[in-house]
Amino acid sequence: MSPLSGGAVLLSLFVATTLSCATQPNDPGHTSARHPGAESKPMDRPLIVNNTLVASDKSRLRGGTFWLYGWIPGKTTWALSDAPWKAMQDNHLNLVRVACAYRPERADNYSLDRYEGLLDSIIDRAEKLGVHVIIDYHPRPGTYNMTAARAFWSRFASRYKDRKNVVYELTNEPVFSQPDDYADKNLRDFEELWQLTHKLAPDTPSVIMTFCQVGSTGRTPKQVVGALRGIDWSKTVVGFHSYWQNSSERIVELKQHYPCINTEFYTARRNSRRREMQLMDGYVHHGTLMEKLGISWTHWSILDTEGHLQRLDPVIADLKANGCYWGDEE
Repeated sequence: MSPLSGGAVLLSLFVATTLSCATQPNDPGHTSARHPGAESKPMDRPLIVNNTLVASDKSRLRGGTFWLYGWIPGKTTWALSDAPWKAMQDNHLNLVRVACAYRPERADNYSLDRYEGLLDSIIDRAEKLGVHVIIDYHPRPGTYNMTAARAFWSRFASRYKDRKNVVYELTNEPVFSQPDDYADKNLRDFEELWQLTHKLAPDTPSVIMTFCQVGSTGRTPKQVVGALRGIDWSKTVVGFHSYWQNSSERIVELKQHYPCINTEFYTARRNSRRREMQLMDGYVHHGTLMEKLGISWTHWSILDTEGHLQRLDPVIADLKANGCYWGDEE
């Protein structure tokens, strides 16, 4: 990774030392997730406040990910069990991202009919608990298939258009690896998917682009997003992931110009040989940094398996240690 410029270092120091998790006007820190057994109440749609997607009570969205992959059935069984839902409630998480790996080219892929049944169950349960759901069309990372994407969103955008706890993420990591690699054809494809879902579900918020990383050279996410046409930014946010980078400089720039959300990262490890997760602005836990930047987020691997559930405790502990935890005081 190339060294940071002097300006980037200064910005990173500014972010790390001067931003706090104190709430801003119209941005209360508490979560809208309900305690287990709480009375079910109708949910209102998420909205955009301070250039990130938030719950209707203006609390930021925070959570983890379920994996619905036909070839990993154990993760589907886990997502439908009680334990991850109890963990969400116990830790005041109000968002789950559902990674739908719809890949018709695979023999063991879930069909659209199967996805419908699974999503119905998850969305119903989430609504009762006050949890929002991101439906994530999750093709093989770095690729996407417009035929499959059209089929997926033609089926589900209309089906869930009236479910107020639902958000659509149009494509996960469609291009590798840096924002500068997004070609004009990619942007026109994403505009098409946005127009399709917006026509079928005009009131449902959506996540577009979903950069696998914010990059270190070439065009920034803000510059790439600026070439999109016809997007209604009052109900659309830019998705990004915080892999491979050690500075939030480009994230800060993106948030200054477009609403955004971090839909994927996992916990970095100091001195790890694996380089995809870096300490960003010195933070091992990117959820804590996102809180300081005022950006909603979903962690990749704290809810997806029984074994990974133990990773949730240090995430919450770091948030509390940095004064960023939003849950009720014990």
